Amino acid sequence: MGKADLQQQKYDMAKCQLYNEKNSFAFWIVIILLFSLALGNLCLTLTIAGVLKIYKGMENIELIQGAETVKFFGNIDFDRVLKVDGKLEGFHEEPVEISGDNGPVSISLVNRNAHPHNKIHLSKNGSILKGINHFEVKDGASGRQIFSTSRPTYNLPQGASMLHTNLINAARITSPINDTLKFQTRNRFTLKGTEGTRLE
Repeated sequence: MGKADLQQQKYDMAKCQLYNEKNSFAFWIVIILLFSLALGNLCLTLTIAGVLKIYKGMENIELIQGAETVKFFGNIDFDRVLKVDGKLEGFHEEPVEISGDNGPVSISLVNRNAHPHNKIHLSKNGSILKGINHFEVKDGASGRQIFSTSRPTYNLPQGASMLHTNLINAARITSPINDTLKFQTRNRFTLKGTEGTRLE
């Protein structure tokens, strides 16, 4: 009888030890998973902080709660920007500059049916503007107006005496007063008018 009790006691101890080992293994698995999640969260937070430069002072971004406005400073690299109100504004004497890195710049408007329509497309091959009520091109150095849709007359900036282009679609081409208008071409030059051409 004593031997049977001793064997039963040994069996219970071995079973209890095995159960404790399983619990200990599961505990360490949970600890390792929690540590991995915490480490991944830390890396993600550091990456976001590094990209947006979010630290004391927030160099490149500022959130204004009262005006529901987000201010960006310096150069910001985005793939797509969605503005519900359609306003992109700069600071005083610091205009907004939009550029593409070896690619075109497209500005689209979304209609009521949630279909985007390309209104402005700027690329190396040309520029397309559709449905624009008012558009101005100004000299970046002097701020002088070069072209405006309200007064569709293109004036060369000061210091520029030549316009190089493959195609011009205009109602009238004139030179400054007391100056000569010259057309030069390497291949062929064609003047074509819808209702004729007039030279003075």
